[in-house]
Amino acid sequence: MALGPCTEAVKFSGRDNDETASDEADDHGGPSFVQYSAGKMPDDLEELKGNVNNPAPVTQNGTALQTERLLPRGQECDKKAIITNLALGSSTILGLPTELLLRIFRWLSKRETWSDPNEIKLPNEDIKNVRLSCKHFGEVASEFLIDHVRIYVSERSLAHFEEICRHPRISRCVRAVEVCLAQYDIAMANDLALFTGDFIYELERQQSGTPEEIYKAQAIANTWRRALKAYESGHYITWDNFGIEESGYIKALEEGYDGYCHNYEKQQILLQEGSFTGRLAAAMAELQQAKHLEQEQLSLTLKELRSFRFEHRGITALTPEAFRALSCFLNACLKSNKLACLVINAGHWSEHSTSLISTRSWPKLRHVVLERFGITERDLDLLTEASPSWTEGQLVLDEIRLISGTWAGVLDVLRQRRIRLSLGYSGGAECDTRGHTWACDIFCKRHDGHGPSLAELYVWGEDMPNPIQPL
Repeated sequence: MALGPCTEAVKFSGRDNDETASDEADDHGGPSFVQYSAGKMPDDLEELKGNVNNPAPVTQNGTALQTERLLPRGQECDKKAIITNLALGSSTILGLPTELLLRIFRWLSKRETWSDPNEIKLPNEDIKNVRLSCKHFGEVASEFLIDHVRIYVSERSLAHFEEICRHPRISRCVRAVEVCLAQYDIAMANDLALFTGDFIYELERQQSGTPEEIYKAQAIANTWRRALKAYESGHYITWDNFGIEESGYIKALEEGYDGYCHNYEKQQILLQEGSFTGRLAAAMAELQQAKHLEQEQLSLTLKELRSFRFEHRGITALTPEAFRALSCFLNACLKSNKLACLVINAGHWSEHSTSLISTRSWPKLRHVVLERFGITERDLDLLTEASPSWTEGQLVLDEIRLISGTWAGVLDVLRQRRIRLSLGYSGGAECDTRGHTWACDIFCKRHDGHGPSLAELYVWGEDMPNPIQPL
């Protein structure tokens, strides 16, 4: 601070008044004094330094002074402040306490402006540059380097994430984790035509870019289509039927396909070992500051997790093994007592006899969206048991399949809860025994989709009997 050096300088001139010292510190800019601290002392200060180190008492207006030579007030303050800094050591930004450096780097990282956990935030360039300036800054600024981490099912990606989690400072800054479990497909690894098909489709429909880029995309698509026909007929690719430029396109396709097959084999080894989930969970346990986990395909959670989102956007495996693995993984994620938002779109109705997740009491849960989801009546009861505290909460159930229990019982339970509820088309239980038309009469929106369904009216508290009556 500027006040420290200036106060010392004022004391040398015989003025101990704190208010005066503060005024002088403000007048002379404080931190600008340190520009001399690393260089050679100016010659005209050598004598002054000696006088300070060996003071000879003098008086002025009856006040004892500790210097033999008096300077103008401003000059005296500046020079004696410099001397004090020289005597105490270098006063630079490197000497600031770690607490102040953390506040400076936090502001520099713009972390406080990042309020949307769904937004992918790349490492801040200013923080990256600060870390390169010196070892001390590199250690302190590392705490603000990475906010968002995306992990793929590969040894390289997992090892990199483990390295981040082990770092004593970088691990503190991670607040959002996305685990992308999109996997290499065995069907594509075994079929070049299937692998190439999507690329040809995209190239043929490319509309953006320069005319030259669009023309080249069409040329690549045509070349690959001809090459596939040649492969299927057993012909070799030669320059006689493909030119030099076209052969280059084919070579790029072959290299890409070989790389895909290689990555598929490596991924299978990682999955068959069964270590991916365990290593990922162990690494996640080191992230003490994580607050949000978003899942475009799948993700994990922490004890501090507030929101959990899983929206399936790919092909869903319907095998029992895949269902058990997904269920186990989701249940391992949802153990945070601070969970306030739960969004799951499972992608399809499960035909299995158990819920995809095992619900528990989440005392702070306020917002729930379950779509294309299999669940039991008991789990729905447990999920909403804390609903009286949902002053601004909402429950959205759409295309839910009831695995056990009855929809009549579910509607009675939901009617007792004080919660805003949206209930879409549902299946399972009575819906299976009474047919699709009956299910639409109960759960589908009325008045051309603009009015609430009979099920919604009942759970909202309308004076009406349960629309699902026993046969």
